[in-house]
Amino acid sequence: FRQQGLEWTACDASALEHPDDQYELAQLGQRAQCALMRVPLDYANPAAAELQIEVLKVVAGQPAQRRGAIVLNPGGPGGEGLSSATALAAKLAAADADTDEARGLLQELARRHDLVAFSPRGTGRHSPLDCTLAQTLPLPTNFNADGSPDNVRDTQRYAQQLAQACAANPLTPHIHTEATARDMDLLRGLLNEDKLNYIGSSYGSWLGAWYAALFPERAGRMLFDSATDITGGFDELMYAQIPATAQLIDESLLPHAIANPGKFGLGTDLAGLRQRLFALPASLKAALARDWDFDEFDSDVYAISAALALNDLLSPDARREEMNAVIDASPRFSHPQVANRARGLVSQRFSPMSVDRHSKEQFVHWSVRCNDTGTTGTEQSWVDRAKAALARYPFSEIDLVGNPCLYWNAAPRKMPAAAQIRSELPVLLLQSEYDPLTPLEGARRTLAALPDARLIVLEKAHEHGLFPYGTACVDSQIARYFLDGTVPAQSISSCAGKALGAENDEDEDDDEDDEEDA
Repeated sequence: FRQQGLEWTACDASALEHPDDQYELAQLGQRAQCALMRVPLDYANPAAAELQIEVLKVVAGQPAQRRGAIVLNPGGPGGEGLSSATALAAKLAAADADTDEARGLLQELARRHDLVAFSPRGTGRHSPLDCTLAQTLPLPTNFNADGSPDNVRDTQRYAQQLAQACAANPLTPHIHTEATARDMDLLRGLLNEDKLNYIGSSYGSWLGAWYAALFPERAGRMLFDSATDITGGFDELMYAQIPATAQLIDESLLPHAIANPGKFGLGTDLAGLRQRLFALPASLKAALARDWDFDEFDSDVYAISAALALNDLLSPDARREEMNAVIDASPRFSHPQVANRARGLVSQRFSPMSVDRHSKEQFVHWSVRCNDTGTTGTEQSWVDRAKAALARYPFSEIDLVGNPCLYWNAAPRKMPAAAQIRSELPVLLLQSEYDPLTPLEGARRTLAALPDARLIVLEKAHEHGLFPYGTACVDSQIARYFLDGTVPAQSISSCAGKALGAENDEDEDDDEDDEEDA
């Protein structure tokens, strides 16, 4: 496998599912090249069988000044990775930073480095994992909306069937982080790189840490963007998102609402607003928990306004047509975003979203989780944990009951000890203060576990997947890290996050224009 040659050809746009990714690929022209890499199905028995993994490379803008390659992973687990290279190339070319120096450094990063992405095993077109259920089961309803014994039983049955379907596929035992890390090392060698320079987002940081523990002498400059906690298992990683979402709402979203009373009309009493929210009926709490869009902070405040207005004007058992009639008639919903979010909440109220684990991404997600660290507890202990979480964090999505790892038939692997992790430079961590998907506290534990690592915290920010961020404080430090090896002096430093709502004013104007056109 290490003696194969990668045959680089023009990329097939159909490998990228999203039109935006296909557009970015077309804009790159001949700088974008693709190849298929052969990898062993089982590294313990490499002669037995093999897989093919698709690789996409965006060639350095100035090949004569090329310094190496940076391998990318977008997270997941289960994320299809090819578009990572085209997306980062587009962002570096745009260089939307707030100083000329930062813009120049981002563009230099693209001029001097190949950007390399790949489809992790189990994803993509050439080695997809299929855990299709042998029988069609109705999708169980999310626990926030229905915690009844019948729905809990349906959720557990669905998870058990998924585990059995994955167990029937001979590819499943080989879908785990260690195998993907070994695939990355094979790719490093075929790219003729002595060390693996790497940017991993979210789960990608877990993958990068595993690589650096397996191959410390080959780990180069590594950025863990929105870093996971590498000191525990996936159970802890997923549960941590529940209190982190509550913290984001309580310490960032609600203060943003009362800091702009003229814009949102929710007053200036933070304690009073919290009290009104927690007094909502369970059905509206569940609808909000399933309807957050933290990429659009202003829109989420309008969702709160919509929920409060629905509660003020209607009884908890109002019918769907009654709710929609009130939205159409009441001045409380005159703002187009409040009306739109109200209709979304009504849809959630009467058609609560189901727990759908039946997709290619979910197949890989659960296989990696269960094969990497497995799980603890019993069916009942997870139900009890879900009930306790819902009582304490009613505005966080509670997805704890249907855990396929409870029914998995393979022993989990464990990440090598963090003490084995080494890299050419100290690993660089980049983290939002209020990231609900990879909480800051987990990044701090990862920082403590990694030798000489550095952490940059974006104060008051909540975005997930940050680089490039658009500010000199962030982008200049990271670009210099890869370009000349400059490392932040302190183990923990901070940069200011972007102003909340600043990016949403144009979206609000667009919504009003769309309403007028309609």
